[in-house]
Amino acid sequence: MIRIILYRQSDTAEWTEGVLHTFNDGKAIVENKATGALNLVPITEGTLKFKVLTDEWVRQQVEAQQRAQAQSVVASPNLRFPGGR
Repeated sequence: MIRIILYRQSDTAEWTEGVLHTFNDGKAIVENKATGALNLVPITEGTLKFKVLTDEWVRQQVEAQQRAQAQSVVASPNLRFPGGR
């Protein structure tokens, strides 16, 4: 699942919205949400944080899954064959 985060290169820089992709050698690989640029961000308490806290994120994922399941029932194909077969 995609996790939107806030990141910055130092503890005093402005927070920027991004997408966390993976970790490599003690740094996070983060995509700048506005520009698509990739950044290596040091993993510290002052440089990375989730925009939406985990409890809220899990609730959103459950709701999205329930909506998708409800739509799949509504969008199921009509299995009646033409011509009475």
